[in-house]
Amino acid sequence: MARGGGGCTSASGELDAYSLDMLQQTISDLEAIIAVRFDQSGARSLDPDAPQRKDGPLSIVIHELDEHRLVLRHPARAEGLRPGGIWSGPSLVAIVDVAGYLMAVAHHPVGSDAYTLDMTLKYLQPAPFGELTAEVELLRLTSRSAYMQVGLFSPDVAGSVLHSTVTFACA
Repeated sequence: MARGGGGCTSASGELDAYSLDMLQQTISDLEAIIAVRFDQSGARSLDPDAPQRKDGPLSIVIHELDEHRLVLRHPARAEGLRPGGIWSGPSLVAIVDVAGYLMAVAHHPVGSDAYTLDMTLKYLQPAPFGELTAEVELLRLTSRSAYMQVGLFSPDVAGSVLHSTVTFACA
């Protein structure tokens, strides 16, 4: 993997020096980001001081985080259900986007942000409605971008239900 030191503009607008070889944020930091920045649909507020929607923050649970891997679980929510008892496509996209975002910001200083540059998805099989697991593997990381693959898994089917590659820009 291409790695190296670098800098990223933080929320304060200053250039911070750090090493990309290690995580800059913990699971607790990421959970705080989820609580403040995301609503139940996975939509991200651009204003961290914006009031929470009445349905509360996104209810995902981060199970594993290291330099190259993030695993999170997303419970079933009524908004994600489509006829036939399967997850809707837009809900699956939102889960992939949130998982990739969390992996990207985990490698940059607290207060940094990331923006989706590119996302390619392959729906491999219908995702039965229920809890989903997202497994993120970081493939390439620079001071300006993070490239990763994300797989979504259901305990009710063998293999993944969706495979995605995602690129985020650090801001």
